[in-house]
Amino acid sequence: GQKANLNCLLHRLRRTIDPPGRTARNGSSVAQDGEQLFLNGESVWTDVTAFLDAVEGARRARTEGRHADALAAYEKAIVLYVGDLLPVDPYDEWTARPREQMRLLFTEAVDHAAEAREGLGDLSRSFALYQRMFAFDPCHDKACRWLMQRHSAEGERNKAVRIYERHELAMRQELDMEPDERTRRLYRSIIGG
Repeated sequence: GQKANLNCLLHRLRRTIDPPGRTARNGSSVAQDGEQLFLNGESVWTDVTAFLDAVEGARRARTEGRHADALAAYEKAIVLYVGDLLPVDPYDEWTARPREQMRLLFTEAVDHAAEAREGLGDLSRSFALYQRMFAFDPCHDKACRWLMQRHSAEGERNKAVRIYERHELAMRQELDMEPDERTRRLYRSIIGG
């Protein structure tokens, strides 16, 4: 019946993905709990688990005042985040919550890493991080303001204005809102209004 089919499928799956000699008893990549199958986190590396571990490590290091370790862990998380979780199925309910959680954690990682890099005087790395954040989320007020200020300080007023315009359009289209007051005030100061 169905149980025999499941066991047969599980056996074939393990033979396909497990290294030679590995069995269910000694750490197969696929574990079973009743009728549920899942990847064995102790023997399978996934980018999602590595990303979550890096963010958790960064948070722990920040709490403990180990700022260099926190920065390194946040930057590792940023490298590991290659985009939305399971983008092929954007409307499947079961992926929505973890996808949003990972997006929020990525935002946290970039925010903290960019601030830390700026604090160390590494403006080029901070700039790259805020650019990545703004490309990821053009509704991100902080990234928008930082980029506008940087471009303005470099005498690139047109680039600062284009950043604001892109931000304003995204805010209206995606959230039906205007940029926050600080961002609008910065924009007015850049255009001389």
